[in-house]
Amino acid sequence: MIPPPGTPASDRLRQVTQWGLAIAALQRLRARLTDHEIFPELVREGGQPRLLLGETLTVWTGYSGEVIYWGPDLGAPAANAPAFDLTDVARRIAELVYTAPAP
Repeated sequence: MIPPPGTPASDRLRQVTQWGLAIAALQRLRARLTDHEIFPELVREGGQPRLLLGETLTVWTGYSGEVIYWGPDLGAPAANAPAFDLTDVARRIAELVYTAPAP
């Protein structure tokens, strides 16, 4: 049964269905990052899924999962690349991780 619009149940259903493509893109990227021995945590705080790489780098995407963004936090300026080439995205993120100074 589909919940009536404007109810907490319908809001939750909308979040789950809208973020499905984003979660799939982040999971595929996460698998590519393991090739570089990087093991990010997939979290969904506030509804938006993202990958956390320690305390210094966050990776996220929009609803469609077509563009991957990475930076210090969701509100900060971020680098981005199309999600169709996750191998390149993973390489660029790995370069940041391995050249970043220790906190």
